[in-house]
Amino acid sequence: MYILNWFLYKTVRQASDMKRQVTMLLNEQRDLLPPEKISNLQNAINSMHGVLHTTSDKKTIETEMNRLEKVANDNLNPYPAASVRENIKEIMVAITTIMAFTSFFLQLTKIPTGSMQPTLYGITDENLLPQNPAEKIPGFLGRVKDYWVWGIQYNYFVAPTDGQFEDAEPARTIIPFVKKQRFKFAGQWHTIWFPGDGLFGASPESGHGDRAVIRQGVVKQGEYVFAMKIVAGDHLLVDRMTYNFREPQRGEIIVFKTRGIDGLPQDQLYIKRLVGLAGEKIQVGDDQHIVANGRRVTAADRHFEMVYSFNNATDPVAKATDFNSWRQAMANTQNNPPYRGHVNNKVAVQVFHDDRGIAPKFLDGNMTMEVGPENFLPMGDNQLNSSDGRVFGDVNQKNLIGKCWFIYWPFTDRFGWGYR
Repeated sequence: MYILNWFLYKTVRQASDMKRQVTMLLNEQRDLLPPEKISNLQNAINSMHGVLHTTSDKKTIETEMNRLEKVANDNLNPYPAASVRENIKEIMVAITTIMAFTSFFLQLTKIPTGSMQPTLYGITDENLLPQNPAEKIPGFLGRVKDYWVWGIQYNYFVAPTDGQFEDAEPARTIIPFVKKQRFKFAGQWHTIWFPGDGLFGASPESGHGDRAVIRQGVVKQGEYVFAMKIVAGDHLLVDRMTYNFREPQRGEIIVFKTRGIDGLPQDQLYIKRLVGLAGEKIQVGDDQHIVANGRRVTAADRHFEMVYSFNNATDPVAKATDFNSWRQAMANTQNNPPYRGHVNNKVAVQVFHDDRGIAPKFLDGNMTMEVGPENFLPMGDNQLNSSDGRVFGDVNQKNLIGKCWFIYWPFTDRFGWGYR
């Protein structure tokens, strides 16, 4: 009867909540109260329990509520700043719940670099100085909409007087999600809030940013000193549960820690595509396809449909005929590179004219790597700009966090599961 009455009558629900609150306070203060006060409180709680389970009469319940309130006021120790303590407790419970959820189920992360483009996008930027920034930068409401919908922000500064850009401090986080950065112009320090990553030089996190975006020499009053359009990288949810019940599969986009991997910044999260499974012998063929245990992986394999949709005949980097045209093609495709399959060092030089040594562990199609029995081999989709297993080798499965599950911001065509 009590359960039915709880759903039907508001007074029953209010009385139940009061009984729960007094019981909680009694348990918190049980070691501080004398026995007689504990007895008074317990008797009042039991009396309320009996009334709730025997009647739904509003007047009877309200009388019992008044009695319980009086007994509680007479016997419980008052809390100083009770409302503040209650709010802090609720906040801590919420934080604990969120941390537990992100530790065991879905973790929030973002993609700072372009190593997985064009599947997933890292931070990209555009220097607006060669154009007319005033025509490109929207008003306040437009900037708010662009940021919260598309992840686009504009960092710019108009010279208040004739002068020259002199210096910049590293960006500082004031509170979570709020950053500021100071820079010096014409002898005066100025502050820009919510600066894009690497606005005044490459940031360790993203690798983006170039001081060349700053107008050099003396800038006249009213001119733009810098004007950048910065697009946030994809923010995603990482599924931490699935790999507790099955092994990772080839082609899945995975997130792993860099801890213990030689040559990488430590305690960061990397996101790559899993191309080699534990115990496999992997080659990166001269035809730009992975070969696993002698079997060539193709676009017919799940998760590789787009990876192997490349066409060197239309790739501007492959078509470059000299260094200047190659450099221009690399710059033009930096923010939106095409798929290029998987590239070993030989193909990088012969097809893409790239002699930077991007794949020291896969010099040509004959070179084989045996993945450790408890390891995996990750590679990025942006093969000309990805530090991956071709450089640092295979990774222990203990570093594995989970697999990419859902893009929750910004609201591009990749939102949700669109990246698939």
